[in-house]
Amino acid sequence: MDWRIRQAAAALCRAPVAGFGLSFDDIEAYPEGERAMVTRVLRLRDVPQISFVATGSPADRAGLKPGDEVLAMGGITIDRIAQDAPKGSPLYDWLAVWMARAPLGPAMKVTVRRGSAEISYILTAQPLCGLPVVMEVNPGFQGWSDGTRAVVTSGVIERSQSDDEIAMFAGHELAHVLNGDVKASGLRERLQWENDADLLGMNLAICAGYDRKAVLAGWRRSDDKNFFRWLGDPTHGSLKTRIRTLEAMPAPPCPLAPASRPAGLRSAS
Repeated sequence: MDWRIRQAAAALCRAPVAGFGLSFDDIEAYPEGERAMVTRVLRLRDVPQISFVATGSPADRAGLKPGDEVLAMGGITIDRIAQDAPKGSPLYDWLAVWMARAPLGPAMKVTVRRGSAEISYILTAQPLCGLPVVMEVNPGFQGWSDGTRAVVTSGVIERSQSDDEIAMFAGHELAHVLNGDVKASGLRERLQWENDADLLGMNLAICAGYDRKAVLAGWRRSDDKNFFRWLGDPTHGSLKTRIRTLEAMPAPPCPLAPASRPAGLRSAS
């Protein structure tokens, strides 16, 4: 979901980054007492491994697969890349940052080991919004943004009936970041922020390929079950009114561009 939502937001993001659709894992990310078990289960050794490949991403189209051991990127060995990692930064995290800093034009060669074979793939990055969408382990029904990322809790994910419903929350929170929502001057401005985030968040979800009807169903279910009471507090306005506004919203032109933002929506700060 992170890949799809951030790809839809790329043209609206102040600082798009190189997107390849890869996530990494590294044995040093696990406590020492668990590493033997992790090696047995995940076959994760002293070489970083691809843990996830987003469907339809450059990595997916090139043929990279979860479980591939990463030996080099851009003609630079993983050992050399690791030497530049900030102190205390996990290697799997640094590799993602390193790739995101790649130029958007030239292709990148990624060399992996799959079984006993060493294979090189050529990847061409796609623009991706540089603001991540992350999950926080938290049983509550919450979502928020801190100006640098959009956060959805595990409680939202566990109780959603589809990825479309999760995309509703992810899109809403990412919209707050895109709009530069930090500290409102009063209730009226905060209400406007929430309305703007509803509209832009819906557009992001739709242009990321999620089903409009299912997204709206998530809003209605939230209202019926009173699951997400925080969405209806005084700073967020009436959920029923917000749902009616979204139902009346025309389909967005995809891919999104700054000029295609919902009518009346203020520019990001």
